[in-house]
Parts: sequence; C-alpha cells; structure tokens
Amino acid sequence: MGFYYKKLLPLLLVSLLVLTSFFSMEPDHAQAAQSETASDETNEYIIKLTSSVRARAVSYLHSEDPSLSVIESNRQHILVKLPADPDPDLLYDLAADPAVEYIEPNLRMRKASNWTEDPRFEEQWGLRAIQAPEAWKEGGSNVQVTVAVLDTGVDYTHPDLINRVDTHNGYNYIDDNFETMDDDGHGTHVAGIIAAELNSIGIAGVSGNANVKILPLKVLDDQGNGTMYDVSFAIMDAVDKGADVINLSLSGERGREEPKMLQEAIAYALEHDVIVVAAAGNDGDRVERYVPASIPGVIAVSAVDEELELAKFSNYGSGIALAAPGEEILSTYLHGRYVYASGTSQAAPFVAGTVALMKAAKPQLTVQDIEDRLQRTAIDLGRKGPDEKFGYGLVNAYGALQEEKVSNAEMRRISVDPVRLSLRPGSTALLQATAIYQDQTKRDVTKKAIWQVEDDSVAAIEQGVVKGLAFGKTNITASFGGKRYTVPVEVSVRSLTFSDRRITVKPDEAVQLSITATYGDRTREEVPPEDVRWISLDEQVATVHNGIVSAQNVGSTWVVAYYGSERISIEVLVKMDALVANPDQLQLVPDSQIPVTLYAYYKEKKDVVTAEADWQTSNPEVAVIEDGVITAIGPGIATITAEYRGKSATIRVDNSVRKLDVPDDKITLRPGDTYTPELVATYRNGARVEVNDKGTWHSSDEHVAVVDEQGEITAIKEGTVSITASYGGRSARIRVYVQESGNP
Repeated sequence: MGFYYKKLLPLLLVSLLVLTSFFSMEPDHAQAAQSETASDETNEYIIKLTSSVRARAVSYLHSEDPSLSVIESNRQHILVKLPADPDPDLLYDLAADPAVEYIEPNLRMRKASNWTEDPRFEEQWGLRAIQAPEAWKEGGSNVQVTVAVLDTGVDYTHPDLINRVDTHNGYNYIDDNFETMDDDGHGTHVAGIIAAELNSIGIAGVSGNANVKILPLKVLDDQGNGTMYDVSFAIMDAVDKGADVINLSLSGERGREEPKMLQEAIAYALEHDVIVVAAAGNDGDRVERYVPASIPGVIAVSAVDEELELAKFSNYGSGIALAAPGEEILSTYLHGRYVYASGTSQAAPFVAGTVALMKAAKPQLTVQDIEDRLQRTAIDLGRKGPDEKFGYGLVNAYGALQEEKVSNAEMRRISVDPVRLSLRPGSTALLQATAIYQDQTKRDVTKKAIWQVEDDSVAAIEQGVVKGLAFGKTNITASFGGKRYTVPVEVSVRSLTFSDRRITVKPDEAVQLSITATYGDRTREEVPPEDVRWISLDEQVATVHNGIVSAQNVGSTWVVAYYGSERISIEVLVKMDALVANPDQLQLVPDSQIPVTLYAYYKEKKDVVTAEADWQTSNPEVAVIEDGVITAIGPGIATITAEYRGKSATIRVDNSVRKLDVPDDKITLRPGDTYTPELVATYRNGARVEVNDKGTWHSSDEHVAVVDEQGEITAIKEGTVSITASYGGRSARIRVYVQESGNP
C-alpha cells in the first residue's frame, strides 16, 4: 500500500494538454499560452481498493467525513472530491485502511488549441513521407481493425468518416452517456488522419481501404479539458470493447511521483496485446517529464516538419520511439470541413494508422511483433541509429507491411546505446540493446535481453528502461544469446546553483532559499528544500532549516547546501543601514518629559525599535529614559544612547542653565527683618523658572545675616553681607545692608 498525498499535494494541478498547436505564433508564445492553463485544480483523488472490500470502503468514505464527495466508483477505483477546507488528516487516515491500495491526485487534461482553415486542400505531404500510398497497394485481409481514439469525440457525420466510426460502442466520459459527437474538433482531426475513407472526396487516412473502425471515447470536453481518471478508464474500456490500437493525442507533466492508475491502465492494454500510441508533447522539452508518452510500453511519437526536421514545438528524449509528420497536416474537421493543424497530436495518429494497416494485413501480429517491425523499418533520421529526436526514425507504413525476415546468421556481439548513462533520482532513460550478426544485420533485442543491475539501490531497470533511485554509481549488464554488454550508470548531480550569490536580510527576517540542480542527464529542476542538507556557519548571525534562513543579529555568515555529492554556498548579510533616534537633540527643563522614537532603517524600509533597544544615560542626575520617555532630572548636559543589533544612536539632552538672576541685587534690612528674593533660572531653551528651592544659598557673614535653603534672608545685626545663590553652574549675588533704625 502506498500513499504520497503530502508530496503530491503541490502537484494537484498537473495540466495535461492536448498536444496540438494551431497558432501562427513563435513557439515561446505557444508555450507561454499553455503554461497559463496549468494552474487549475481538480481537488479530486483516485482511491484504489483491494478487490474484496469495495462496498465497505465506499461506506467508510461517507461515514468518515460527510463533506467528502464520492463522485463515482468503478471496478476497484473510487473518485472523490475534497471539501474546500479539508481535514489534513483525512487522506492519511484513509490510506492507513487495509482496504486501500493507494491514493493519488486526479490529474487534469486540457487542450490549448486553435484552428486555421485552408480551402485549397493542398496535398497531404505526410502520407507521402511515410509511404502510405505504396502500403495501400499491398492489400491484406478484410479483418476489421479497431482504433480507439481517446479525445474530444468524433464527428461521425463527416463524409470522410461516416462509415468509419463505431458509434454503437463509443462512450462519453464527460457527460456519462453514449453521445460521442465531437464538440471541439480535435478528435475529428485525429480520426481523419487515421481512417478518412478513400472515397474520391476530401482526404485519405493512413489506413487507406483497410477495414478500420474508429472507436470514439470522449474523455475531453468542448474546451479540451479532462482528467487522468477518465482517460485511465477509457483505456481499459477500449481494451474490453475490442480495440486493437489506442491513440492518445494528449499529455501532461508527470510531477515527482508516478501516476499509478494511468500506468495500470496502460499495462492492462499491453497485457491484452493492444498497442498504445501517444503524442510526445508540444513543450519543446524532454519527454521523460510527460505522461502517458514516458510510461513504459507506450509508443511515444515526436513530430517532424515537411523537411523531416524535428518540429520546434516537439518534445524529445530517450523515451521517443518513432517520429511522424506533425506540421501543417490537413484532416477532417467539424461539419464536413477540413483544416490544417500542427502538433504531436497529429504525429501520433500517423503511427496508429500504420499499426492499423499492419493488423489488417496480419492480425496475428503481437505487440512485440509490431514494435520490432516498426523499429526495423523506420526511416533513420538525424544521427545514425536511434536518437532522442526521432527515436528509431520516421514511421514507414510501406516498410512495416513488408515481410521482414530476421537474420539467421550467427550473432557476433551485442551493443547497448548509450554506452554510459547519467541521470537523476526518479528520472528514466532507455538503454537499447542491439544484436549484431555476422552478416552485419542488426536486431533490436532491448525487450528480449536479460538486464541486471549491480547495485539495485542506485537504479532499477525493466525492459531497457532505467530508473534512477538514489545518488551513486552502478553497472547495468544486458545479456542476450550468450553475449553480454555492461554500461556504467551514474545517478548524480553535476552542479548546484542559487538564484542569487548573496542575500541581504534584516534582523528577525526569514527568507526561503531554493537551489536548482543540474543532473547528469543535463536536466534541471528546483530541489525540494527538505531534500537538501543545510548548514549555517554562524548561527549567531543566522540559522537555516529546510532552506528557510532566519536572521538573528547584524553580521555576515555563509549558508551551505549539500545535495547529492555537490555543495554550494551563499553569503548571508544581516544588515541594518542605520539606527536613528528622533529627536536626536533636546533642550529641556528639569521635571519635564518627552517621548522619543528609535528607528532601524533597512534600505527603503524602517522599523520602530524603541522598545527593543538597550538604553543608557551618561548622567542620570541630568536625564534618564524609561519606556521611550526621557525625563529631565536636573540642570546639565547628558547623552542618552540606544544600542540595537550592533548599531547605536544618541540623543543629546541639554538642561543647562544659561543665566541665574534675582530681581534686586541690593537690599537694606533692619536687624530681625526677613526677605525672600525670587531666584529665576533661564534655561538653554529660553524657559524662565523660579528655582529658590533648587539653588544652593550662602551668606558671606552669618553674624550679619543668614539665609535658609529656600532663600529666605534674615538680618541679624548691623553690617554688610553678600548672599550668593548657586544653581546649574550659574550664580546670583545680593548685597545686603543691615542697619539699625534711624541710621542713614
């Protein structure tokens, strides 16, 4: 039992595109248009059950969560739709049930297509390229061959298809009924390439006069949208309805996990000796990233133009089996019309039609027989031998119908191509084994050879298809007819790259890092952060976990990422441009207060960090600060300093007295009289404040007059005395004359 919901949740939306491009635009524009459609989500899941517990499991789904919608159940599968805000544990709980074999997301299929109509009906260059007219002359049996077209339906009223479509056994998986009329046009175009009649009107299909029927299985709606669930069941139903060939002119990005239900459906077809042909894809990318073309056993078809060069839009890679015409292909369309279209959607039916011709001529041919014959008779294109653009070459209908004799000469050796292999974990590549005989004839024995892996923890192989499992090196040996050939295989990373060489963050900020790996097979992908080992060289400055860098303090450090046998470092600067206090200068008077604000500046942003800073005063007798409020204590000058993240800012507090004075600097008293002058301090900010109780008072001769702490002067006896008041570094003096009564 397997469950990979957590890993696949980000991949719910793998948009499967019907592989036809009809726009007169540059390929990059076409790709951009497709990528915009790849973000719709089905929010549906396929649950495969063990065969004996289906009813119980359906009941369990309803009771576990009433909001979980069971869309339908079929055979051992149930299609469910999650609520908008699902319980994250729901699918895990279901997966733990022994009734469940696996759970996987229902991938979406989508068509992004347009049509250009050409009333001139130019000649069909594709038929000539694959030598279809010559093949028709070969004749054959009158055995009916059925080609299942899984698409948008087929216009069964079209004059060139009216006698070719098996409407009795067709099915509409979109509307769950038997109406298979095409409401888009794509499926009709594909069907015409395969089986348009030789009836002196319109066009001719690859199958010519052979007794070929099209089984229409509508899995895409009028917008070209569908799901892997419907496609998988349509494949199995096509087998059960007697199809000899299945044409899949659709594809989609596979994600990190294998689409199990689609694999099972294709395996079901192959087990029943039904050929499956699929379009390689229109993304100009490696076919290994797309399904169903990259699933073992499928004949993946790339597209060529009239010059027999690989079409700019066509996918390529080790999974390509054959090439076929795919640019400006004229075929049937809705309402009796004909249009030109381009894409690997058009290339695939050239191969499906050729297979139909072969089955009509020799019904006893097995899947292996057909694949061998197609490979041996293909017209070699590009570099000599199989390659990543054209596979074995351009499909050759005429050659495939010829009676091919396998050489009876003694086998001299076997060879394997490529002679060494480098790939990434999870990716697949094809090793092709060729038997070379004494008479220089060659035979593909890839599927007949015995394959052995020296270290099965690094890679696995089945019928020549190698899958990377884990980083490391191993050897794979092919054995056939007593001969052996060993290929070194490496699952490796060539290099790692960060998007930036250096990042600058502010304290307490968190930034997600990502790295891109270039693997041994030269493919590139962003590596999931949890698959990488991360280290910070100075965790006082910044820490890192699963690629998330958390800044701690101002400074610099390096974050190192390890993946495979490679490592890469990025410099992390935790930086603050400035620490600024506002205001940074104050003129106060004692006992007054004023709030201040401390700002940390980061490029164009600023944060208030008043509460987070450490504050100190140079003279607590002049000014102190608490909770961002400065309180003036006494006269003088003090510096308030803020420390934050290695930066400092200062505030100058000036409470100094500029002048100290009294109203009268000379007075005359009689013994026993008292007098209290008003002592006024003028501060730096211009404020005038009475400071009698704050000043220090002194009498030059206390026998004549004394003065208390509040500045009250008391005359004692006749004489002259100086009373001095001091405050804030300033002083004021009063001359006191004490005279007896009656003296002048």
